[in-house]
Amino acid sequence: MAIICAFGDSNTYGVWDFEEYGWVARLRKLLDRRNESDPDRYCDLVYNCGVDGETSANLLDRLECEARARFRECEEYDESPVAIIGIGGNDAMYFHDRRSQAVPPRRFRANVRGLLRLTKRFTPSVLFVGPAPVNESKTDPIEWDRNLSWRNRDIGRYSQIAEEVCRAERVPFINMFTRLSGQRVQCFDGLHLNHSGHRQVYEAVREILSKKRWI
Repeated sequence: MAIICAFGDSNTYGVWDFEEYGWVARLRKLLDRRNESDPDRYCDLVYNCGVDGETSANLLDRLECEARARFRECEEYDESPVAIIGIGGNDAMYFHDRRSQAVPPRRFRANVRGLLRLTKRFTPSVLFVGPAPVNESKTDPIEWDRNLSWRNRDIGRYSQIAEEVCRAERVPFINMFTRLSGQRVQCFDGLHLNHSGHRQVYEAVREILSKKRWI
């Protein structure tokens, strides 16, 4: 049995992917097919714990409670669950009136470190998915709130911070900012991933999970 929890923001949740409902849903489909092909195997579970608008600070507040509830069953079977964290894009969101990011870089670094160390209390099998680039022609500023901007120079910086913390904590990091830069992988708002973007995140996540033999 494998239990996988994906914690993160709207791109983790899969918003705007009307074809397959995001990269986490694709991962669930993969394991559901494996469940169906092997009726003697106890059911693998994938939980999507993505929340729209989430920052690292928000996730740090709720992660322990949600992880404890979903990973409880693994304790009964003496198996190690898998935790995937996908956060950072909303932390890099820029407020023009405050002239600052939603979560300042130093605080973001501390939050990522806290998230990884907290998650390791439940499982050694942790993976971090970095934030994706945006289409700045639509996000600087964002159409629905002219006070807010998502800028690639900021997202790239936050991605680098997360990667540095993951390296120090020995947690695999998927650099989606580098992988997706220069591609048309955002939906109409320029901020969220489209079908192609989610497919590429899924493929990168599946590769790591398979290589680590976590699935």
